[in-house]
Amino acid sequence: FSNHPEFMNYLLALVLLTSTAHAGIALHQKTAKLPFDYQGPFTRLGDGSILGVEAQDAMVSKDEGRSWEPRRIFDRGKFLASGERALLRTNEGVVLFAFLNRKELDFRWDQARGGPQEGCRVPVYVSRSADDGRTWAAPVLLQDGWCGAVRNMIQLRSGRVLLVCQKAVRDPGRHVTINYFSDDQGLTWQASNVIDHGEYGGYGDHGGGLEGTVIERRDGSLKLLLRTPQGCFQDMTSKDGATWTNSMPSTIEASDAPGMMMRLASGRVVLLWNRYMDPVKKLGRRQELSIAFSNNDGVTWTMPQVIATNYMPPGGKDSGYRLSYPYVFEPAPGHLWITTMQGNLRMQLNEADWLLPVGHPLDGIAVRIITLGDSIT
Repeated sequence: FSNHPEFMNYLLALVLLTSTAHAGIALHQKTAKLPFDYQGPFTRLGDGSILGVEAQDAMVSKDEGRSWEPRRIFDRGKFLASGERALLRTNEGVVLFAFLNRKELDFRWDQARGGPQEGCRVPVYVSRSADDGRTWAAPVLLQDGWCGAVRNMIQLRSGRVLLVCQKAVRDPGRHVTINYFSDDQGLTWQASNVIDHGEYGGYGDHGGGLEGTVIERRDGSLKLLLRTPQGCFQDMTSKDGATWTNSMPSTIEASDAPGMMMRLASGRVVLLWNRYMDPVKKLGRRQELSIAFSNNDGVTWTMPQVIATNYMPPGGKDSGYRLSYPYVFEPAPGHLWITTMQGNLRMQLNEADWLLPVGHPLDGIAVRIITLGDSIT
């Protein structure tokens, strides 16, 4: 069979898959483990230290993550932050922490009766520190009802702070996306128009458009990618974060799991997300974490590369083999910390190592087809 390269590539991919199928989380050889187990997200404070947030405390590191000190940020008896959370330090030194309060979680959902029932709630709060994370005001309720996730918060060049959020609605039960924005450093907030894809997805408490991630493009406009079950993200745009339009399927293959975009020091945009291992049968939706970069604000992307896997052995349960809900932090230009809520992935890598196709893809050898021609091609 040595005269048949396609078959040899298949055998190599099979060997790679078999070698990791029972080995738990496997990292690509160009990555490394982080020296700590905190999920984050993380941000850099004005004094050079790094602040991370966990379920009930903030964590501060003054030695680039080698050691951490806890810092109380709210009443532990009243608040317990979900794993889906968002963190931002503004250019003015205000730190904002948005989270779902699991102390008030009450999941009541009956799709046959319209979806979320009376009392179904896990509210969204925002904690605010006006002195660069040293002291914190009591958390303020931003949104009541049921919110499935808050994961992304950015500051625009105008100074506006934008938080991607969502809310469960009825008849049919689904999620709609609402993006909150603040022009006074998180003291007060306004809501964008409601992004409602109706029955898009059609499967109850995870139907609709949800778990978005956003970037500000070079021209000042905004790009939002929403999770959908359609095999791709849903792509939307806005001039200022208040009104969102131009909803269309993205060209990025995705496996019904949220992505995370972030602008890097290089000017590139990085995207972390999950692709189906088998996009036709829609199998293996969260067992591989992929990375790609864009030099043109998400119009085109580098070849997706799998950076970590957690393959499910025969008879395994899908929920135990996920590497999903990613966060990314750039502690130094070109150096990335990547963590996940599902799967507890804690890894680091260098941007430069992934701008060209790698020699030994973690998910096996694939065929690349290049076409040359005009717009019809």
